[in-house]
Amino acid sequence: MSGEDSVRLRPALESDIPRVKEIFSECFNPQYVSHTEIQEGRATAEGFPLVGAADLLAAEVLRTITDPGPGIMLVAELGTRIVGFAFSGIETKMGGSYGVCYDLCVLPEARRKGVGRSLITATVSLMETKGVKSVFAESNVSNSPAHAFLESLGFRPVSRVFAKIVHL
Repeated sequence: MSGEDSVRLRPALESDIPRVKEIFSECFNPQYVSHTEIQEGRATAEGFPLVGAADLLAAEVLRTITDPGPGIMLVAELGTRIVGFAFSGIETKMGGSYGVCYDLCVLPEARRKGVGRSLITATVSLMETKGVKSVFAESNVSNSPAHAFLESLGFRPVSRVFAKIVHL
């Protein structure tokens, strides 16, 4: 790969947030929505993205950048242009700590160039240095390309989440 084509990863800066919002808005569609987006108010119970979803993500990203704690926010650049990001964190429950990749977004024109692979590999490595023994990533049940991608990185399906929409 030439310098123009090589993927460069770095921690996100506050000044990256507008670009992160653009990328998220371009990638966020019904095939992307998983139960976390519904639970966090970024999508309807029926799985459709909400208009303010990018703003909700931006607020979480800003909190992670200004006070990282267990959060990890990496951006990927091709040349000087941000083309993707991975937003992840370490969660601790009674069973111990585990990593969660909340969002992985790569612009369509930057896919199949090692961007997503680099982001996930770096994220998992960072989590390993913090003592995490397992990392979870989720995707929409119909997002076969994401499933194949995650499986190629050693992830395996561990459950399915079911939802019932209750109208009051």
